[in-house]
Amino acid sequence: WRSPPPGHGPLEVAVRFNLNKLSDVDTVRSKAYVSVGILFYWTDPRLVGWAGALPLALWGPDCWLFNALTDLKEVLQDFELDDPKTGRMRRYCRYMGTIDFNQLELADFPMDVNAIELTFRTSSHWASLDGRTGQLPRGAGPKT
Repeated sequence: WRSPPPGHGPLEVAVRFNLNKLSDVDTVRSKAYVSVGILFYWTDPRLVGWAGALPLALWGPDCWLFNALTDLKEVLQDFELDDPKTGRMRRYCRYMGTIDFNQLELADFPMDVNAIELTFRTSSHWASLDGRTGQLPRGAGPKT
């Protein structure tokens, strides 16, 4: 169960980002506090017709907030079978903490417009239902 679902080629994972909060923007130190939720959807054919509790070692996609500082908290809020007829899974994870961002351009202050970027990355990172995390070896994919 700790491997991605079997298939032919890469596993497609749909992702939605929710910016829940942006505060404490410090333009001098280039830091801000964020709360971001990520919703992952994927299909696991092993779970078609599943009833009851999911296996604790069940694989799920994960990523990490690259420009986060040391106070980052990652909170798993949902990890569930969204549609037992198709094996469609849903996972929601919230990331909360301080981020670093590129220094803002203030040349046109007070009429300036800037962006604070959040950089999420994955290299086949995963997290199972029981909270274990890991990374698939390079070149490893779902077993067919």
